[in-house]
Amino acid sequence: MDHQGTAEDQNSRYYSITSKGLEIIEKYKDSSQTRIYLFPAYSIQKYNEYLLELADLCGINKRISSHVGRRTFGNYALSKGMSLNSIAKILGHANTLITQKIYAVTSEIIVSQEINKLLPETTNHRIIQRK
Repeated sequence: MDHQGTAEDQNSRYYSITSKGLEIIEKYKDSSQTRIYLFPAYSIQKYNEYLLELADLCGINKRISSHVGRRTFGNYALSKGMSLNSIAKILGHANTLITQKIYAVTSEIIVSQEINKLLPETTNHRIIQRK
């Protein structure tokens, strides 16, 4: 896992890179001498346009965007047991409260699934949160 940013940087991002990913980085490393960033930079709007083109080529008939990808990753990671703290760091949230608010509904579903593991004979239950 590689880390981007300095010790002073509160919004450091963490990346897990496969060997294929490293190959791609090596490919772009030499050509990035004239750019600030390793890869060509696109506006978020252009990036999302490219995502829609890819979705169309793959036969995906849903509206996708970078935001949808981030939310999908967060939900998937949470459903697989990753801690909210880790998800917050990966997504670059400055505060874990942001992550907790975004994934509160998913957390309720996970709590319900965990209760089902303990009490499999109880299938019709609800999570009630007191405020």
